[in-house]
Parts: sequence; structure tokens; C-alpha cells
Amino acid sequence: PDKSLQTAIQSLLSAKKLIQADKENTIYIHQEIFEILRNEAVSYLKTYHQANPLKVGMPKEELKSRLPSAVSSKLFNLLMNRMGKDGEMIQEGETIRMASHTVSLKTDQADIHKKILEAYIKGGLTPPYFKDICLSFDLNESKAKEILMVLVKEGKIVKLKEELYFHTRSIEDVKSRLTDFLIKHGEMTTPQFKDMVGVSRKYLIPLLEYFDAKNITIRVGDLRKLRV
Repeated sequence: PDKSLQTAIQSLLSAKKLIQADKENTIYIHQEIFEILRNEAVSYLKTYHQANPLKVGMPKEELKSRLPSAVSSKLFNLLMNRMGKDGEMIQEGETIRMASHTVSLKTDQADIHKKILEAYIKGGLTPPYFKDICLSFDLNESKAKEILMVLVKEGKIVKLKEELYFHTRSIEDVKSRLTDFLIKHGEMTTPQFKDMVGVSRKYLIPLLEYFDAKNITIRVGDLRKLRV
């Protein structure tokens, strides 16, 4: 590159009027354009939170798709990281939210939250399917599902598979008993697990598969062992 051009670029970078968006491909963006993108991202996030008050945040890819198509993945990540460092927004996995956003339940939603939670506490290791909870309380399933996801995010409810959720306390209790058994005996058969938890295959198999998926246990033939 022309030396005078490089000097000019370095001068603009030092003055914070230019931002290096892609070092590998030597792509730069003017600070004012960067701020416009930042403001657009903030606007989209705020609008999303207003429309989805029970959702923790906006999927990253959805936010990226709202910005101009010329915004590359590297520039988008730079923008998100900069906003995160500045305390404007928070990234949680594949979700982004404004730092000021919190899930807040209205009175009727708080009532549904309580009913769903109590149903899973009462259900123990034989909880009803979610659709049955909605039927028993005459709840709108899609709206109730949003509140269920709040409970999952709060760590009070654990999803094992579609429609099948357990109260966290129930899962932790089984995990403790399962771990103790395997430490003592080294392995466990499915019938032994059934005797331990006392549930039908409807719940038994999802529980076994859950602990496998969480790397608590490993299946070896027809046996389960602790994953080392």
C-alpha cells in the first residue's frame, strides 16, 4: 500500500476516527458509520424487548439479519463486543439483550408462573406433560410456553424433551442418588434405575438419556457408568 495512505490510516486510527473492522482483509470503517450501526442495533434490541418482554434476549443471528447486508460477521462481532465492553448490552450464548432489560411478569403472568411451578413441584418424578398443564389450568399454550421458558431460564425447571419438563429439585435428587449408586457399585442396569426412581418407562428413558446427555453417565451396552 502507498506509504502516505498508510500514514493517513494510522493517523485516523490514532484519532479514533477510523476502526479496523477486519485486520486480515484490511477493512476499515469510519467511526461515525460504526456509531450509526450501534444506534441501529440498540433500536432493534429495544423494539424486540418491547415486543417480547418475557424473552431474555434476541437471537444474535436475528439481530445481524436486521442490520445492512454489508455488515460482515467480523464487523458484527466487533460491534457486539464493543457494545458489551461499554456495558450497553449483554451476550448470553446465542442471545443478546440490552443490559437494562429484565424479564418482568405482570400480575396475571405471575399467577401463571406460580401455577406452572407448583404443578411441576407436585408432579415430582412423574410430572404432567406441558400441554396437560395448560389444559388443567385453561391456559393459552403459546403464552404459557413463554412463562415456562422463563422458569427454565431461572433454573427452576429442566427440559428433558419436548413437552416433558421436571422441577430442578427432582432432577438434582435423582442425580445425587444415581451418582452415589454408581460410585458405590460402578455400574447400573436400567431395571436397577427403575427400582431407584420408581417410575414408568415414559419417564425412565428420558431421565436416563438426560443424564447421558449431561455427561453424568455413559451408556455401555445395557449398563450405565459414571462418565470419568
